[in-house]
Amino acid sequence: MDEDTFTRQKMLQQEWDELCTREEVYWRQKSRELWLQEGDRNTKFFHATAKQKRASKTIFQINDADSGVSITNENLIQEEGVKFFKSLLAPNSTPSPSKAQVKELLETIPTMISS
Repeated sequence: MDEDTFTRQKMLQQEWDELCTREEVYWRQKSRELWLQEGDRNTKFFHATAKQKRASKTIFQINDADSGVSITNENLIQEEGVKFFKSLLAPNSTPSPSKAQVKELLETIPTMISS
């Protein structure tokens, strides 16, 4: 491939990327057009959209981590969530091995390299 062809191909690729970006922006704006017309006012459309979004983000049921039983009570769901993240983010309660324990473990491993 000669230099002119390469330069032309690179220019066309940049133009293609620009057109794809413009198309994406166009469709993003188009999708928001209805919202701007209908949703920004305190209308039935606005409230229906907000209600639908809230419902899709609500947790109605969760399984207990220990027993696997389904929990549907809102307060118990909250408690289970807190318990889960506390156990996930809490520092590890397992103590580190002592130097003597590490030495004992290392002595049980056969030596493969000799000096």
